[in-house]
Amino acid sequence: MMNYEEFKEKVEEEFKEFLGEPFKDETAVIKNIPVINGTKDYITLESDNMPQYSCYSIPADEVYEAYLFTRDFDYCMNKIGREYRIMKEDNVSIINLELLKSNVILTLINTEFNKKLLEIVPHREFEDLSVIYLIRNMEYPICESHYSPYVSNELAKKYNLSEEELFELAKENTDKLTHIRIEREDQLFRTIGVSEEKIEHFMKDIDNEKMMYSIRNVDGLFATGAMLYAEKFHLLAETLDRDLYIFPSSIHELIAISQKSDTLEAHVKTVHEVNIENVDLNERLSNSVYKYDRATRKVSIAYKSDIPITE
Repeated sequence: MMNYEEFKEKVEEEFKEFLGEPFKDETAVIKNIPVINGTKDYITLESDNMPQYSCYSIPADEVYEAYLFTRDFDYCMNKIGREYRIMKEDNVSIINLELLKSNVILTLINTEFNKKLLEIVPHREFEDLSVIYLIRNMEYPICESHYSPYVSNELAKKYNLSEEELFELAKENTDKLTHIRIEREDQLFRTIGVSEEKIEHFMKDIDNEKMMYSIRNVDGLFATGAMLYAEKFHLLAETLDRDLYIFPSSIHELIAISQKSDTLEAHVKTVHEVNIENVDLNERLSNSVYKYDRATRKVSIAYKSDIPITE
C-alpha cells in the first residue's frame, strides 16, 4: 500500500492514462489550494487549450481514502476518469459569465483564520467575519460539496466583476437558490427523523425563552450568510417579543435564541465548548456571539471572542 505522498506522485505520473482521448492534451497536477479554515490537495488538469476556469478538480485526499478502502489504484483512477469525461462531454463544468452571475452565492468565514484564502478571493468584512463568494452547482457533486470553486480574484477580474457587483448578485441568489429557513428545535428533530416520543421528552422543560431555532438552508451547507438577511430574524424576534442572540453552530448553520434565555457570558462559554467538543476545525466559524436588535433591525456582534477557533 502506498502512503499519501507516494499516492500523489503516482497520480501525477499515471492519471492521464485513465482519462482517454478527450484529455490527451491535459496534464494531471496536484495542487495544495487554500480552502475555508485550511488548505486542501486537489487533482487538477492543466493545458494551454483547456479553459482556465473550470470545475475539473477532485479532492486528492478523498480519492486516497477510496484507494485505501478498495486497495485498487486502477479502479479509483478509472472511476474519477469517467467522471471527468462525463463532465467534459456535457460541458457544464466550465465557469462562464452566465453561470457565475446566476449561481454565485455568499457565505461567512472566520477572518483571522483564513488570511491566505482572503488574499486570493474578493471579500468584505462583516464584524469579525468575512463574506466570500461561492459558485453553487448542484448538478455535478464531483465539485466539492456542490460548491466549487469559490470566486477568486482572478475569476472576478476575467469577467470584470467588482466585489460590489458580486455582493449584489450573491445577495439576491443566496436566498432564492438555497432558501434560508428558521426552524424550532422540535421541527428540526422531526426533519432528521427523531421520534415524537423522544422529542416530547426532550422538549418538556423548554419554554419559549429557552427554545433554540436553527437557521439553515435546503442544501444544509454554508448557511451562515443568513446573518446578512436581518429581515429573516425580525418575525422571530417579534413573535418572542425579545431581541435575539445568534450563535455560530458551524460554517453551515446558525442558532438563534431569545436574549432572555441566559446571560451573555453563559452563551459565550457554550459556543466555545461546542466548537471544541463537537465541531471539526474545518467547519468552525467563530467563538463569538452575535445579536439581532429589533429596534435597529440589524445583526451585529454581541461579544467578540479573542479565543482562536483552533483552541
